[in-house]
Amino acid sequence: MKVLIIGGGRSGSFVASKLKNNHKVIVIESSKERVESLRREVQDIEIIKGDGCEPHILEKANIKQMEVVAALTGDDEDNLVISFLSKFQNNVPLVFARINNPKNEWLFDKNWGVDIAVSSSIIIANL
Repeated sequence: MKVLIIGGGRSGSFVASKLKNNHKVIVIESSKERVESLRREVQDIEIIKGDGCEPHILEKANIKQMEVVAALTGDDEDNLVISFLSKFQNNVPLVFARINNPKNEWLFDKNWGVDIAVSSSIIIANL
């Protein structure tokens, strides 16, 4: 499977390291320091430095070829923009989005291109 992860922080790097052996994984990260850290920590993945909300960066990552996009940045607004662009402009079949602020849960739905929304706070509260 072809997987594009936007956000190379703790969550993004963990997901990339778990998927890289069985899938083609590309990570987009805007922070130069995180890009360098990813290159050291997670081998055998493509890493693109740039803003995942920018259509030309998504094109550079061949988003139209992706089967899954995971918007895992630390910013809910960015994750919604990434989800919207992935689903509606690039026809990605499956889009995951991280919810950072549980008060924003109501936004993370099919109208914004989110197939599956994940919030650790909401999961813990429901347990």
